[in-house]
This record gives sequence, C-alpha cells and structure tokens, in this order.
Amino acid sequence: MERDTILKLIEELKKLTYSELLDLVNQTDNNDEKDLYIYYYNKKLSIEIRELIEEEKYK
Repeated sequence: MERDTILKLIEELKKLTYSELLDLVNQTDNNDEKDLYIYYYNKKLSIEIRELIEEEKYK
C-alpha cells in the first residue's frame, strides 16, 4: 500500500468505533488492510487505556 493511501485510510479509521473496526477486519480479504485495521484497533485501545491510567493517578 502506498503511504498516501495509508494516511487517508487512517484518517477514516479514526472516526470508527471498535465494533466498526472489527467488522472491517472480518470483512476484508486483503491481509495488508486487515493488518492495518488490527494495528489501529490495538493502538486506539492502548491509548485509551493509558489515558484512563493517567486519570486514575490524579484522582
């Protein structure tokens, strides 16, 4: 995949919920796309977990 294509795709992925991302993973047969969706899902989840941990520290 070209860099520009990936960047555009990431912008679209940012708008999706977790279940929508998982639906994309299950619907695509393209392994590059599937890997990108899974990577983004995990990245999004790890960022949210980190933010929650930070919030708890300062309570």
